[in-house]
Amino acid sequence: MTGNILYSYFNKDKPKNAVIGGVLLYVAFALEMGYNWLRGMNAFDFIAFLLLIGYIVFAVNEGKKWARIVILIITIIKTVTVPLNLIYMESKSEVWILFLIILCLDYVVEVAAIFLLFSKSASIWFNRKSAALTE
Repeated sequence: MTGNILYSYFNKDKPKNAVIGGVLLYVAFALEMGYNWLRGMNAFDFIAFLLLIGYIVFAVNEGKKWARIVILIITIIKTVTVPLNLIYMESKSEVWILFLIILCLDYVVEVAAIFLLFSKSASIWFNRKSAALTE
């Protein structure tokens, strides 16, 4: 079953916190992409963002430590940028309440995923020997 994209979700060695955290990251990613689409992001930026963040979220779900750190850094940056975006949007958009709901939901889901991915059981799984990935 190695090589199957869904393998990591059904891997019995993967802790429940890592599975739930990974699924929450995909939910947060979908919310972020929905927000970007509604906001009118140009096609090139949208596709580049989709591919880059999609790969990072996929790598987290495959157990890559570097990707987990990158997601943590992105979430820390969002801690500053989300309130600034909300302040800017309130005065510039007629549908700012929809943007507010999507941004806040995205942020809450992403923070919940970070807490799960950095829990003790998930950290043990992320720190396993890389040779075990090929078995």
